[in-house]
Amino acid sequence: MDFKSFLAELEKNDLPDDHEITFTISDFAEVMHYTGEYLDDAMRKTDFIDSVCGLLLEAPFFDREHETVKELLESDAICDFEGEYEHEHGEEALETEEYQDELRDALDNELRENWFEYSVVDYDLIQYDYKRGRVDLSFTREFTFGFCKEHRDAWWPSCNASVDLPSGMSLEVELS
Repeated sequence: MDFKSFLAELEKNDLPDDHEITFTISDFAEVMHYTGEYLDDAMRKTDFIDSVCGLLLEAPFFDREHETVKELLESDAICDFEGEYEHEHGEEALETEEYQDELRDALDNELRENWFEYSVVDYDLIQYDYKRGRVDLSFTREFTFGFCKEHRDAWWPSCNASVDLPSGMSLEVELS
């Protein structure tokens, strides 16, 4: 189902704008788990971090109040970036759109290089035998129905979306 059709379904149910919708990106990779590098291997094979960065750091999804973004903003690399930027361009430059773009790029680089330091990716290892297995990866993010309606024309990634309806039922769909 595409995103706009999903929203049309939700609008039929008279959801309030502050109602939460959960979006989950998931992927998997076959790995050799005996090496201990299975999680890195899975991340390399799937490019999963690209999807995570998109749903976390790209406009309109970027939110400084999100737990992972707060962690990223407190990292040494980002603190150094902000200090250097302010030193080179002045304090008032920190309010510009150019700075915001460069900050998102710096956050993106930090997350790609050090994703394992942040609790952003959930994973599960399924061992087939003593050395082969599968790693399931997932990332979950919630948005309000109002946010989704406001950004209906934005790029939304392929993912699963789930929402509890006022009728007591829940709706779960795969968005493409």
